[in-house]
Amino acid sequence: MLRKKLDGRLREASGSSLYGIVQSVDENKRTCTVQIGEIDYEDVLLYSVENSDLKGFVLIPVVNSTVLVSRIAGSDRFFVDLFSEIDRILFTCGDKMSMSIDKETVSILSDKTTFKITQSGFTVTQSDFGLKKTLNDLLTALKQLTVPTGVGPSGIPINVASFQQIQQDLENYLEN
Repeated sequence: MLRKKLDGRLREASGSSLYGIVQSVDENKRTCTVQIGEIDYEDVLLYSVENSDLKGFVLIPVVNSTVLVSRIAGSDRFFVDLFSEIDRILFTCGDKMSMSIDKETVSILSDKTTFKITQSGFTVTQSDFGLKKTLNDLLTALKQLTVPTGVGPSGIPINVASFQQIQQDLENYLEN
């Protein structure tokens, strides 16, 4: 009878959640150290397993933020249930698609293509080629455009100022 009560109490304890403060984060292992009361619990899971090579979704908490931690039933392992503050979000799908979001940048990588958003604008690149450079090259070529006529080449376009203004406007939202 006593043993059944003790087993029941242990099961209840393993199912409870506790508040803790994040002391450190190991993004590679997908774990963190959480202080609960006066005790530091290391290798608290942020992901289903301790392995950065697996694909999926993981939230990285802010150091010194509050998290809700639960024990994995029947073990001495813990995992983070809920977060009060997120430092970074990582998402990986397959071998060639990933996304990272933090307080300054959203970055999406698909094989050789990158799309990045920051407060100063966005970047689109494919291998070594960038959207901003391509548009700048196009506008530079348009400003130098001449067309052959029956009496010789024409002059440069009369709307060069418009092309220059468009080229300057690219600086307002394109980074690379």
